[in-house]
Amino acid sequence: MGTWGTNIFEDDTALQFFEGLSNENLSITELASHLDKVNHTQYDMEDFDLLMAGFREPSFALVVAEIIASSLGNPSDKYPSFPKLDLEQIKIEISPEVKLKALTAIKKIKETKGIHLTELWMESESFQEWKNYLDHLSQRIN
Repeated sequence: MGTWGTNIFEDDTALQFFEGLSNENLSITELASHLDKVNHTQYDMEDFDLLMAGFREPSFALVVAEIIASSLGNPSDKYPSFPKLDLEQIKIEISPEVKLKALTAIKKIKETKGIHLTELWMESESFQEWKNYLDHLSQRIN
């Protein structure tokens, strides 16, 4: 497993999650549940279970945010060409509330110490580039 760039699609864990979504009949409710999980969890680096969840769950939420941005016609240049998701169907289901959930999750991931994913980026030389990526993702959803 590894990460080779600041875009969420440059991470093995996130790509595996994205590929797994192709096997499901996706609804916006299912996708938004990943945003809700991040928005409602108090992550703690001292709790091993929350430590691991603090990497996976925010990664999954960022994938969902990318799917939302792509459905709205604003895909990342790193958006995978496979598997094909029905972005038109997802777009129909996107409400202002879902967009707000995505924006809230992105902001929390970007600004909250104690989230393992965020802490890893804070320790890297690419922290500012990662934050810029998150800002750009938010703009593509807005």
